[in-house]
Order: sequence, then structure tokens, then C-alpha cells
Amino acid sequence: MPSNFIHAFVGGNAVYHKARLTDLFHEGWLAKPALQWEVLNARYRFDTYELGSRGRTYLRDEGLIETRQLGTGGAFRHELMLCMVMASLELSARQRGVEFIGWKDVLANAPTETRNADAPFAIPVALNHSGHSRSTILRPDGYPFGLRATRTFWFVGVEVDRHTEPLHPTDLQSPRSSILRKFLQYQQLVGQRQFETRFGFANLLVPVITVNSQHMHNMMSLVLAITGGRGFKWMLFKTMPDFSSLERSPHPRLDLLTEDWQRAGHSSLNLHQELTRHAT
Repeated sequence: MPSNFIHAFVGGNAVYHKARLTDLFHEGWLAKPALQWEVLNARYRFDTYELGSRGRTYLRDEGLIETRQLGTGGAFRHELMLCMVMASLELSARQRGVEFIGWKDVLANAPTETRNADAPFAIPVALNHSGHSRSTILRPDGYPFGLRATRTFWFVGVEVDRHTEPLHPTDLQSPRSSILRKFLQYQQLVGQRQFETRFGFANLLVPVITVNSQHMHNMMSLVLAITGGRGFKWMLFKTMPDFSSLERSPHPRLDLLTEDWQRAGHSSLNLHQELTRHAT
């Protein structure tokens, strides 16, 4: 995460915070991904940090870091945007007094088969399209989490798109990812309630974050085409152009629970209002 996102979590004096991160970097506890320096104005942006070799070794020796495959292992810019989205969701929850249920708690309460899996967050689903069916693996971006207030909503992750994946692949048999492929996988996951058997979730929402309004509306049109105009009640759409910007440093989004999310074929949804709404 960028240093200003880390500061949003820990608070305190900003000048001391910056100096402390620098010390932790020089001591080997933290590292700075080299790919962040590829943009022309990199020196004028908040530095991005990740675990350093010393920090990783310590956490591994203390049993505080997972050795199994959990993440997507995507490109640096994609993973950075994903981390900023997840951080913003957690910070938004804290600000509104909503409990953020992290992936460790999700996994601890998942069925035994999921807990023991080598890749617990990689979900086998059948891909059904044009009369053909084949086995595939759905790998959501991010880790599963929950939001709890009066009500509880569950997520298998989020989908982050920097407008680098095609909407329609030339061949659904191709291992290359596409928006259509992901949407069909999620349709199967929800339609067969595999989120329930895989994680024990009672419900599911899938947030999709992209970089501009036109691409978001193209995605929503694709959902309507897949469903014959019915849409997905459980798929939420939002744009976050700052999180993919190469010109300026993004700041945490603290409005993700209070600002409406768009839905294809359905009215927009306000997460905070729904989380705090009493059942009637």
C-alpha cells in the first residue's frame, strides 16, 4: 500500500510516520516494489511499501503468515489497485462503525474441506455458455470478507479491472481471462449457491471496480445481455479512476459504504443503508 494508506490505518503524526517507514525500509522489515518507479513523477507520489525479507521471515517464524497460495499473483498495477480498494473498504467500515470480517475469520469458519484446501479461495465452477459446459476455476480478486452491522453481507472478493481485459474473448476455451468469462463464472457460483457450500455464506455480493464510466456501462450492458435483461441483483459496479492514475497519488476512499453502487437491471444500492436496515 502507499504510505498514506498505511497512515490512515495507524494514525499519529504524519512526519513521524514517514520517518518510521523509512527506518523500517532500511532495516529490511519493509520493501518498496521497484515497479513503482516506472512512472515519470514517481518521486512526487507517496511511496508504496510491501513486506521486506526480514518482516516476511519474522511473520513466517511466528506462524502469522500464510504459506498457501491465496492471492491472484497479478501484475503490479493491478495488485496495487486491488490493495487500495480492499484497504478503502476496511477503512470505510471502521469510520461507520461496521465490523469488517477478514479472510482469516472467513476461512476459520468455512467447511473443513475448504479450510484444508491448498488454494481455498480458488473455486471450481462449471462454465456454461452457448450450450457447452466445461470445468473452470474462479479466482476472485482479493480475499473473501464480510461486513456486519444490523445485517451481514458476504463477499468472495472483489473484481478490479484497469481496462486491460477484453469484454468478449475470441474463445471461451482460452485460459486468458475476460470480463465475459468472469461474469459467467459468478453467475454459476450464485445460481448454484456454491458460495454457501464453499464458505458457509448466507448471501453474496460481488463488487466490480473499474477505471471509467464508459467501461463500467459496457460491463453492465454485458450483464444485461447475459441475463436477457434481468441483470444481477448481487453484482455492484463503481468507478475509481484515481486508483489507476499514473499522474497523481490516490487517497483512501472513505465513502464506499455511503455512496451508491450501480447495478445492471436493478436500482443502485447503498451498502451502509442496507447493512443498518432492520428486517421487517
